[in-house]
Formats: sequence, structure tokens, C-alpha cells
Amino acid sequence: MANVAEPGKVVAFYSFKGGTGRSMAMANIACLLARETAGRPVLMIDWDLEAPGLHRYFRKHFFAAFHGSEERQDKTPGLIDLFIAIQQRLDEMLPQDDQGAAELIASLPLKDYIITTDIPGLDLIKAGQFDGDYPQKVGSFNWTSLYARSPSLLRHLAARLAADYRYVLIDSRTGLTDTSGICTMLLPEILVTVFTPNRQSLAGVINLVREAGRYRARSDDLRPLVIYPLPSRIEASEPTLRQQWRMGDASAEIVGFQREFEDVFKQIYDLPSCSLRTYFDDVQIQHVPKYAYGEEIAVLAEGTADRLSLTRSFQRFSAMLAAGQLPWATAPAESEALAEDVDDLTNVYERIREQTSAAYLRQAEQALDQLRTRARRFTIGSFAARIAGTIASAAVAFFALAPSLFEGKSTVVAALSVIATVLFSVESAVLGRAPTLMADVSKVFGAIQAFRLKLAPYDKEDALERLRDTVEPVLAHPGDKRPMRNVSVYVSFRRDEAARAGRLAEALRSVIGRENLTFDWDSLPLGANLRRIADNLIAQSDVVLVVIGPGWSQSGRLTDTSDIVRLEIMTALQKNKTVIPVLVGGATMPAESELPADIRELSYRNAIAISDARWDADIIPLIRSIQRLSGTPDPLSAR
Repeated sequence: MANVAEPGKVVAFYSFKGGTGRSMAMANIACLLARETAGRPVLMIDWDLEAPGLHRYFRKHFFAAFHGSEERQDKTPGLIDLFIAIQQRLDEMLPQDDQGAAELIASLPLKDYIITTDIPGLDLIKAGQFDGDYPQKVGSFNWTSLYARSPSLLRHLAARLAADYRYVLIDSRTGLTDTSGICTMLLPEILVTVFTPNRQSLAGVINLVREAGRYRARSDDLRPLVIYPLPSRIEASEPTLRQQWRMGDASAEIVGFQREFEDVFKQIYDLPSCSLRTYFDDVQIQHVPKYAYGEEIAVLAEGTADRLSLTRSFQRFSAMLAAGQLPWATAPAESEALAEDVDDLTNVYERIREQTSAAYLRQAEQALDQLRTRARRFTIGSFAARIAGTIASAAVAFFALAPSLFEGKSTVVAALSVIATVLFSVESAVLGRAPTLMADVSKVFGAIQAFRLKLAPYDKEDALERLRDTVEPVLAHPGDKRPMRNVSVYVSFRRDEAARAGRLAEALRSVIGRENLTFDWDSLPLGANLRRIADNLIAQSDVVLVVIGPGWSQSGRLTDTSDIVRLEIMTALQKNKTVIPVLVGGATMPAESELPADIRELSYRNAIAISDARWDADIIPLIRSIQRLSGTPDPLSAR
């Protein structure tokens, strides 16, 4: 590959928490930059070694390299294999000075680790060769020792890649780890911090930005580090919350991400003043539910780049990145156009929400009519049983008063007596449910009317969710006289299966209620002891669902005794909870030999497989099982 005079840019994408859409953003931006590099390619590197996934976005674009063979793709070496080769060369050489590090990097056959995609001008170094040794290779590699032996080696590697590529984009590990420090402080000259508007995600990113700025200021690396905040998964249909989390709300103790970045930029760049209003008017990646499923690249999948598309949002940020425009020096003209875009997008989401509410109301009113009909049938049935029972009782009494008239008819009298008893029992059972059904009718009718009139508690932005929480448990168990003991469910999952786990949680909420489901950790305060909290929550739960996706047991984390997923499963098994493995994305049940000793019992638990194509049908047996555990009737068989 021919070198050019101007070196390329090394850009790292970092998020403190998973689930921010960081890899998706990098994949889309890489495709856009590849279109504009005029023959000089773009390289992507998956440095998220513990949870690799960048290559999955491009699985449809490896035909030229692998001709559709996933086995060949998995066997291709990647980043961890490259660094193992570097480590071996260091072991064979004397302690390295700067010149020795440069010569070592220059001698590497980098082309052996690079995959050329079918997208013109776009290459990839995946995390590694995905075989049985991958977790061990990742878990045992000592990054601190590598840096201590040759501090300049990583910088020379970045320089060599930048000589061949216009952009080198690095998908960094989340959190505060050795590899995330390499990706955010040592390698890049541009750092894109992807975050969602919540305290954990934002606080972690702000602290990392502050540390990266301080490190670069103290180091002998003369390259400036330009930081671009990228708010992601912004819900355009929630204008109040969007404004609150961006600009701040003292009453809710929310500082606002714009102010937090303005303050940290003034500190690390020594700016007398800093305004990011225009920048954040222009740079926000909206949440589009379609892209929560699978690994689609919006800029390739969308047929348009109009103002309401994800493509347009990524184009705006890519253009700013390519132009080297500093966040605090954004031209206001473009922000006015984006403000119009956001207003248009908000209007579209408002219309969608209104249509969704109207459709749900129609369904709820149809179910209410069926509930009314059922209540009337129970009432009529109870009176019919009473009348028939009364007639049978009267006949028995008449036979008792005139036994001589019915001599030899004792069998008939006994039968009538039994019939009367049965009819009165039926009448008692049926009539007992009728008032409960009528109460359910009144509850559902009142909730629907309050929702239509926007009365409390249906006067806020979560009105539709509140209506569902009120109506659906009633419709699922109409007329149930027994006090319903909702089963409590804890969902354990890894972040690479957050989308499917979220879809599962959404289905469970309508059955057991939001308060009986433990799913999202983002609301926990910073500094909370996750192990202790998980232990307490699992102790209070009846069922623990373990979401297992492809590669779940091959990720390398299960070998770590502090891995939160391993701890969750171990705690649930020790406390004799009902543990149900949920296999998603085509995953298979891990064998006993693949699991650590303290959770091997999981391999013997009866699992349920839920496919993306048959999700709604496959999930029904799981919901039925949970309802049986709660002691409530199965609404799917009680119609």
C-alpha cells in the first residue's frame, strides 16, 4: 500500500457503558468516510476484545474475502494475534529503545491481519481468531508489561497505520481498563466519546475525558487530542426529557451534558470560555427502534438521506470530523438547519405516538367489549343455575311431602337431589366471579376514559405505558378472585445481547408488571456495590432468566471470578431459584465442560430457545411457565 505525505488520523470511539450504540456509530461513520477518501482507504480496528462484535456489522460484506464462509472468517487472525506476535518478537530481542520499536513495527506483516471488505475503501482488523483459545489469549495478555517494555511501540504502530490509511477508527473497550486506556490516551489524536443521557454513562465519559486530557498534557506525545462528544440514542419523542438532560434541571439534580462538557473542555484546553450550544444543536444521534435489532448499517440500509434519517445525522458528524472542526467553534448556520430537523423529527414521533395510542385504545376497547360480554354471560349463567337448582330442590321437597305417590322412584329423587346440589354449587362459583368481572369492567373503562381526557396519572409523557400497566394485567386475568401473586423475575444478560434482552423484558412487563422485573442497571447510583445489589435482588426474585447469545460462553469473561454474569448465576443456583436459560440469536446450550465448576449446574437446566424470526410465538411457552409459577391462570388458554 503506497504511503502519502500527509499521515492519516487515528480516531478512537469510546463509551463508558455498553448499550450506547458506539459500535453502530463507528460502523456507519466508517462507511461514510470511506466514500470521501479519494482512493485512500479507511481501517477499522475492533479493540473491544472481551466482547468483540464490530465484524458482525459487516458479515454481508466479506464475500470477496471469505466467499460466505463464516468458518474461514472466524479463523482469520486479528488484533490479539497481532499483539501476541509482537510480544514474541520482543521476547527474542534486547530491551527496546525507540529505534528498535520502530524497526519491529515496520517488519510486521500487517496484511496478514487485515480483511478487505466488499465496501470500496474499507478494511477491518477484527478482534482475533475466534477459536477455543481466544478467551485464554485475551485474558492472559499483559498490556501493562508490553507498555513497560516498549513505551513507544504503540505510538509507532499508530504511525504506521496512519501512513497507509486516511482514517484509522478504533472501537474501544468500555469502562476503565488497560485496553480502554490504550485506545483513549496512547493511540488517538481524535477521541469520540459516545454516551446516552443517564448519570452512569455521562459521569464515566466525563471522568475519562478529564483523565485523557491530563495524560496527553503531561506526556511527551506532541499530537493534540481533540475530543468530540457524541450523544446517542436520543429519544426525539420526549422533548421535555431531551431538554432536561441536555441543558440541566436543578430540581431533578441534573447538571446537563452540555454544561458538563463545556466545563471539562475549559479545564483541559485552558479555554477562557466555551459554548457547545451550536455543536449539540448539530450533533445528536436519534434513537430509531429498528436498529436496536440485529446489526444493520443505516447509511447502507436507508434508501434516503433526508433530514429525518439516521444517515443524515451520521453525515453531519462525519463531515465535522473530516473537516477538523472543533466542537466549540461550530458554525451556527448549520445548527439552524438541524434545529428544524429536530423539530420535524419531534413532530413525526409525536404523530407516531398518537397513532400508537389510538391503535392501542382500539384494541383495549375491543377487549373491554369482550369483558363486558363475559361478565353478562356469567351473570345470566348464575341466575339460570339458581333457577334450575330451585326447581330441582322443589321437586325433591314435593317428593318428600308425598312419598306414597312416588313409591319405587327413590333413584329419581336421589338424582334430582344431586342435580340441585351441583346447580347451586355452579351458581355460587359463577355468581361469585360476576361481581369481580364487573369491577374489572369498571376499572378498565375508567382507565381508558381518564387516558382520553388526560387526567392523572395519564397526563404525562408515559401515559400510554401507565395505561398498559393498568389494563393488561386485568385483561390477562379477568375475574380472578384469588389475590394475584405476581412472580418476580431477574434478567441476567451480557451487553451484546441487550437488544434481545430488552425485547424479552418488554414482553414480561405486560404480564408481571414493571415493579416485579429487574432488568436495567443504569438507574443504580455511581459507586454502588453491584455484587451486593445483585445478591439482594436475586434473593427477592422467584425466577432468574439467563439470556445466552452466540459466543456467550466463549467471551472469556466466565473465567473471571468477578464476572457479574457468572456471579448472578452462581447466586441464583446457590439460593435454589428457578433458573431458566433463554437461548437467543441461534445460540446453543453451553456444555458442562464450558462452564466453571460453580455454575456447571446451569447446563442441566431446561432451556427455551427464542428465534428472531418466530419471537412472538417462541416466547409464549416462557410466559406460560412464569404465569404458572405465579399461581395465576394462563390467559392464552382461558379465552
